[in-house]
Amino acid sequence: MSDDMDQMLDSQLREAAGDLNFHIPDLPPGDFKPSRRGSTVVASVALVVMAGAAIWGIDRQVQSQPVEVATVGDGSADDQTAGDGSDGQAAEAGRPEFALSDVNLGAEPVLRQEMANPPVGEFVTDPSFGSTIVRLTDAEAGEAVVPVAAEPSAWNVDETHLLLYRTGGESISHELYRFDPSGKVQLVTSLDIAPADIEQVYWSRVDPDILYYVDGIDLVAYNVADDSSTILMSFEGCEQVDSGSAPVPQSADDNRWGFRCLNGDAVEVMTYDRASGAVQREPAGDITQAPHPVDTGDGYLVERSDRVDLVDAQLRVVRTVPNLEPENIASVMQIDGEEFVVGPVYDGVVAGTAVAASLSNPDAEPVAIVGPDSGYPYPPSGTHRGGTGQLDEPSLAVAVTATGGDGQQTVLDGEIVAIDVASSTAARLAHHRASSSSAFSLPVVSMSPSGRYIVFASDWGGDATNTYLVYRP
Repeated sequence: MSDDMDQMLDSQLREAAGDLNFHIPDLPPGDFKPSRRGSTVVASVALVVMAGAAIWGIDRQVQSQPVEVATVGDGSADDQTAGDGSDGQAAEAGRPEFALSDVNLGAEPVLRQEMANPPVGEFVTDPSFGSTIVRLTDAEAGEAVVPVAAEPSAWNVDETHLLLYRTGGESISHELYRFDPSGKVQLVTSLDIAPADIEQVYWSRVDPDILYYVDGIDLVAYNVADDSSTILMSFEGCEQVDSGSAPVPQSADDNRWGFRCLNGDAVEVMTYDRASGAVQREPAGDITQAPHPVDTGDGYLVERSDRVDLVDAQLRVVRTVPNLEPENIASVMQIDGEEFVVGPVYDGVVAGTAVAASLSNPDAEPVAIVGPDSGYPYPPSGTHRGGTGQLDEPSLAVAVTATGGDGQQTVLDGEIVAIDVASSTAARLAHHRASSSSAFSLPVVSMSPSGRYIVFASDWGGDATNTYLVYRP
């Protein structure tokens, strides 16, 4: 038998063992160990304010050494989940039921109650809001295993895998996990990638196996299924390419991108169209971030020092987005194609923690979904938000860290909030219990593409920061 055939069979046996261990957690793991290759990454404290088949067969050549499996229940058949792949979403078996109450939908103060840090994989109920939370990871003391950014989503497009970042211990790297909606995750491997910043790694919004990142001046597509990399574009004439101080995701079809081109102290902003290969570069001036492609691909949002503009691919201003401030914005799109940009507004006629402005209808008035007009307080500081890319349910998840000026707990303080843009409603789901004492203990929150699941980071008042899942009704 050839060496190539030996290697192929060995890989398939490892894959099969990994799948068996994931779905039958009482079985012991194999003798092999995961690769823990360290990535050369640039540390950053910039965090933006957030917006398939559950069976993995041998034909998907993901490295799948079974380690650190978190399970729920007793391991019986009733506790296992398996998707048939018919709708591209993970199976719903084991997903806890939770109905919203007046407490979730209201704007009255809800005090944070004492709650012990739950064991990995155990369902617990938030005592204030009634939602179901499960802890996904088991970081050691001094470690953090967290979603690195609120936008883009930590999930791949079919919600079968989750991208997290481990730091503070012996291993510092992005980590790929299998995700099961019943509350199990399994570490697949540490990724040997070197993005411009740890936050600037983007799941494809079309292909569940592809991650994108910039390495130097190269836009790279990394295939997690076969551990291969492809350079899609080299931006010649730049010494370094990045997105700025925060990640800037691509359009919903993976076609349009926004970057910065750095040459010494000179900074240019760029738009890139993959289909045509067209690149447009202009001096950044007062533009503070890379141009943010809107989901439809029909334009870009640019954040200036005092406003947010909608521009075309040639970076020509189409119009200014009214009443929106250049801080942590997220874009979402409805099934009918109407697109919104959502962000905080602190001054003006409409103020709020989450104000939605239509990009499709310039005459539409902005709506404060969470703000004084809807019964909530003036927007507090320390908000993390990001939108989901699902077209039929445009949603956001929001985490708030601020307290009242007198140090007393107020409405939204320390809360995870899910926002439905289509209906202009908000649901307060949980208290995140993050101390926010360091960059990696901030409650970075990320919503899955379908809007079903939200993960958030929290140190739970302790010395390790983990990733927690809260289910959205």
